Amino acid sequence: MLYNWRIRTRIYRRYGELMAVERAMLSQAAPEQREALLRRVDEIEKAVINVKIPSSFADEVYGLRAHIHFVRDRLARRIAT
Repeated sequence: MLYNWRIRTRIYRRYGELMAVERAMLSQAAPEQREALLRRVDEIEKAVINVKIPSSFADEVYGLRAHIHFVRDRLARRIAT
């Protein structure tokens, strides 16, 4: 039980970072700030890819990566407009 909790905290930590980026995206209007947020999303994704997670948690990791792509797409659309 403790082991599962420790593994999930690695995943949930990245969700917290992703949510912070999304909140900042909604509140900041400057294109430079949006580009910095896009770089931060890239950093979060790299961290998720590089973290050691057992394959039994792969569904949660892939879910997180799908959410990362969702936020990246929303942010890219805001940059384009």
